[in-house]
Amino acid sequence: MPQYKNELINTMISERFEVYHVKDVVAPEQTFYHSHDYYEIHCTLAGSGTFFLDGREFPLNPGSVLLIQQNDLHRILNQTSNFFERVYIFVMPQYLEAHSTPQTNLAQCFQTSGPLRSRLLQLPPEKLRELLAPLDQQPEQSYGADFFYEEKFLQLMVYFNRLVQEQEQPKMLKESPAENPLMTEVLRYIAENLASDLRQEPLSQRFFINKYALGRQFKAATGLTLHQYILKKRLLLSKQLLREQGSASQIFTQCGFTSYSHFLRCFKEEFHMTPKEFLEKEKKRQFVSFEHEG
Repeated sequence: MPQYKNELINTMISERFEVYHVKDVVAPEQTFYHSHDYYEIHCTLAGSGTFFLDGREFPLNPGSVLLIQQNDLHRILNQTSNFFERVYIFVMPQYLEAHSTPQTNLAQCFQTSGPLRSRLLQLPPEKLRELLAPLDQQPEQSYGADFFYEEKFLQLMVYFNRLVQEQEQPKMLKESPAENPLMTEVLRYIAENLASDLRQEPLSQRFFINKYALGRQFKAATGLTLHQYILKKRLLLSKQLLREQGSASQIFTQCGFTSYSHFLRCFKEEFHMTPKEFLEKEKKRQFVSFEHEG
């Protein structure tokens, strides 16, 4: 399989999906917590590590496939091998919707109920390489080449969706043993109670821990302060609610903001646009620009 380093492979159809093939060493200080307005498929081909995904940690091994939902915070926490090779694919939800039918919903593998939204699948490593090989070649600059390349991607999505349907939920979501079970519980509580009072002192009282110890342990577990993490989660929720309800003035309290002006300021600082501008782009279905993560 050819190797590409931080390179956009399918430049002809980048408004629909993009494929990256990366082979490098992932240092924790070079990764950061981030999220997308689009889906991500993260495939590990060689090496091993630990992946943080919306408050949970998952082991990455050859053959691991993470199907990452929109707006789920994630990052590679650490690499436990000297060699790490992976392919990740970004795909727009609108693109999958446009290519779905009443019988075949190509986004179904990303659509789960309850707090466990994203999925972890495990395939034989060679099988995963075989599946990705057709996408690891730049389309020729000839008539119809982009069409056939796109067809290969759609076949891959059908395969992943079938695999999700065949496997049982407990087999798909296997977390790494938590290094700090208390912080795992704190993260889950935050995710399920974003509209509630999540200040450090009430949280520390709820979990019977000194508020300063809570802050130190949370930063050690996530790399973010408690305030930074909660703010990101609330702003990500606000984008989801804006899509559903269409009014910033109606949703800011549902995201845990007590002041409309504070919500507007935080939204603009985080996403470099106002809620109104965000809704206008959503209405026009403008595609976001993809950026390499690392």
